Amino acid sequence: MRQADVDLRSDVVPFWTKSTWDNRGGGFLTEVDREGKPIAGKDKYMAAECGMIWTLSAAHAYGLTDRGYLQLAGRGVDFVIGHMWDRQSGGWYTSLGPSGEPDDTSKSTYVQAAAIHALSEYALVAHDRHAFEWAKRTYALLKARAVDGGPGFHEAFDPSWHPLPGWVDPMHHETARTLRTHLEVMAALSAMVHASETLESYDAAHIYRVDLASLTDLIVDKAVNKRNHCAMDPFDKDWNPLPDRQDRLTTYFDEDTELAWRLLDAYQALRRPRAWIKKTFFGLVDTALDNAFDNYTGGIGNACYYGRPIFHVDEFMWDNKYNESAEQANGLIALTEAYAWSRDEKYLTALKTQWHWIWSYQIDRQCGDWFSKVRHNGAPDLEFMDKGMDGVKTCEQNGRSLIRVVTTLRKLLGTERVQRTADEQGPT
Repeated sequence: MRQADVDLRSDVVPFWTKSTWDNRGGGFLTEVDREGKPIAGKDKYMAAECGMIWTLSAAHAYGLTDRGYLQLAGRGVDFVIGHMWDRQSGGWYTSLGPSGEPDDTSKSTYVQAAAIHALSEYALVAHDRHAFEWAKRTYALLKARAVDGGPGFHEAFDPSWHPLPGWVDPMHHETARTLRTHLEVMAALSAMVHASETLESYDAAHIYRVDLASLTDLIVDKAVNKRNHCAMDPFDKDWNPLPDRQDRLTTYFDEDTELAWRLLDAYQALRRPRAWIKKTFFGLVDTALDNAFDNYTGGIGNACYYGRPIFHVDEFMWDNKYNESAEQANGLIALTEAYAWSRDEKYLTALKTQWHWIWSYQIDRQCGDWFSKVRHNGAPDLEFMDKGMDGVKTCEQNGRSLIRVVTTLRKLLGTERVQRTADEQGPT
């Protein structure tokens, strides 16, 4: 726990705030090299801007209140509202070019959801009703444009919100729904519930609770393979699972673990008993442990067939060549929550092993932050040394995982101390 706190406050967030703010044009420059220096001539990506806003807001709420992170998040909010909102057709641009003019003006449900998520988190932490109004405005537009008659949301649009087709799989099925996008919408709605209840009223949040409940139930019903207890992705419009681009029915282990802990967040926002989701939660976590986790050195792999261990399937050798930062971050949260809920020693052992991998190999001791891709022998891949990953990686995933782990373990230790004190005092 202490190491995670140190990595958060002394490494991850400082790395991503020392040079990324654009003092000339505003906004965050997230295409950075290994040392965190912005690479010249690169775009600004709305999803990455939102990742920075969310993380800086969450870091302030965590307790890093003396570093100006919330103020910097506010500057990020002002920038995206001033420069990345399409004032003609509505919605958020995907990216701005180096000159500050819109570059990718297409609309995506994922980007709109990321904006809702970040604006709601900032509004909650900063008590900023104006920012929350922008989150509400975005969600109203998303419902008006992306609900197409099928369950869930259509995901891709041209600049004027005309629907675009998804990619076509080898069997000529069109991909229309992805779990990745719908997880972000679920996270956005969870954040909206909390912000609305705090800034407005419990009754005002009703509309978001209703939509969150509907989406959460849809994901549990359609996106979880009940036989193999794994997440599925992608789907057609009716949520029938489709093969990936290599004609494989695939589960992605970062989605298994992220879905597990996102469901806990959604159920908390809905004030539902988490016992209702217990079988699904532990099934998803155990799938990652049984099929993608290295019990000796730690680290979680990327993908495999439903119910198949990655170590025995040659077709996925390239997919699992590295331990990627997203899998490690989501796995860390899921294992922490699994142990906090169950007190089962197998999850504690796995959590310690997972942290050993991150602490020993995923963290870049020389330049800071986490390596994006690390080989199984612990060596970072030299082709992926830049930290920005084409502008889409920020400190959101690893920052969130560190915040979540420390916060959850502190609560757990506090509960155990109270219980020990009560036991020592005896009945009153």
